[in-house]
Amino acid sequence: MTRTQVTPRTLARRRAARARQRRDRLIGVSAQVVAFVVALGVLSGVLSGGQWPWVFATYLRWSQTLVAVVAAVVLLRLRWWRSGVVAAAVAVGLVVSVVAPLQALETVEAPRDRTLRIAVHNTGYRTGDVDAVARAIREADVDLVVLLESEDVAGALADGLDGLSLLPAPGRRGRDTAPPMILARRPWRTDVVPLGEPRPATIVHARIADRPLDVVTIHPLPPLTAGWSASHDRSIATLVDDVLPRDGPYVVACDCNTTPWSPSMRRLLDAGLRGPTVAPTYGAPLLGVPLDHVLLSDGVAAVSREQWPFLGSDHRMIVTEVTLQ
Repeated sequence: MTRTQVTPRTLARRRAARARQRRDRLIGVSAQVVAFVVALGVLSGVLSGGQWPWVFATYLRWSQTLVAVVAAVVLLRLRWWRSGVVAAAVAVGLVVSVVAPLQALETVEAPRDRTLRIAVHNTGYRTGDVDAVARAIREADVDLVVLLESEDVAGALADGLDGLSLLPAPGRRGRDTAPPMILARRPWRTDVVPLGEPRPATIVHARIADRPLDVVTIHPLPPLTAGWSASHDRSIATLVDDVLPRDGPYVVACDCNTTPWSPSMRRLLDAGLRGPTVAPTYGAPLLGVPLDHVLLSDGVAAVSREQWPFLGSDHRMIVTEVTLQ
């Protein structure tokens, strides 16, 4: 018998095929691990009941969704059918959970003289571009600005904005104890309400076409540590139990340090609020988290919502125009 001679070209093709198999296997195993970690993270967040540190998993829904979709696509393209179908089911569930809150903000039409444009902006202490922030506020044509972490820049912003004045908000001054600061077109009365935690709430008794609307502003601590997480939960509980039962319509405008999918947001929505921000307002556009919100009570409708660039801060400014029904 004669041995079939293998040509160098055939050997090269075989080596390339084995290399592709090794590469595909490495990519597939990596996608499996990623999909498993995402599914475990989602499950731990759902089952945690708001317990730190597992509650962090509920804050990462945007990044979880993006990573799960990529992992599912990779596995299905490699024809790893079982793993791909499971990863796709996780990805579909995450997409639905992100898209569903988008329906929470229904908009209506209303003339400008019957609306209130509310901006929420965590400027960050010693923000690097006060002029850019002031320019964005002017361009947004807002009636009321909720400023957070703005002790160092609130005065400069007020000086650079014609028609907007810094409303008095008596209370302790300091990075961890100051109430939210308010710029407004009218000298509306404000109250500072303690929440039993370092950061109190500021309530603005605003009006739309001579009808009252309370703007409740808060900035609870983020749940970065066990102690801060407990403080965050107490602030939200006090807000819901003692502040939000109000006689008339109101909105909650905040860097709430809570996402639409977190347990603390569930408490706010169960109290009758609606319309959380879903697109990321903190961090990267796709991998960030939506922490800044204007939540609406019964009798209040949204006309529009906009997001602005980061403007020297790690938060985007959001602008929500509301009207009374």
